[in-house]
Amino acid sequence: MNMDELTRFCSARLDEEEEAANGALWNDAAGEWRAGTRSEMDGGPRFVVFDALEVRAQALDEGFVRHAVLHGPARALRAVEADRALLRDHAALAGTLRGLQARGEDDPAARIQVDLLEKLITDRAAIWSSHPDYKAARQGLPG
Repeated sequence: MNMDELTRFCSARLDEEEEAANGALWNDAAGEWRAGTRSEMDGGPRFVVFDALEVRAQALDEGFVRHAVLHGPARALRAVEADRALLRDHAALAGTLRGLQARGEDDPAARIQVDLLEKLITDRAAIWSSHPDYKAARQGLPG
C-alpha cells in the first residue's frame, strides 16, 4: 500500500463525515450549535444543545453537551473541507513532482513539501484508527 491508498481511505471517511453532518441539518440556520440549560419539572437543570430554531439534544451531563457543540454540523463540514483541501494540495504537488521526475528533473523543495503533506495526511488519518480499513490503508507506510 502507499499514499494513494491512504488518501482514498481518508477521502472515503470524509465523505462519511460530510453525509453525517448534512444529516443533522435541515436548513442553514441549523448548522451552528450552542449549549445552554433549562429547568425541568423534576427540579434539576438539563443541559441542552440548540440551534437557531430548536433544542437538538438534552442531557444531564454538561460535558456531553459541550462536546456535541464543539463538533456540531457546521464545524464538521468546515473540518471536512479543510481536510479535503489538504488531500487536493498533496495530489497536485505530488503529481507535479512525479512529472518532473519522469523527465529526469528534480525539485528538492517540492519533495520536501510532498513529504510534509504526506506526514500531515498520515497523522490526520489516525483520527480514524478504529475504522476496520485503517490498518490496511496504512500498511507499507513509515511510522
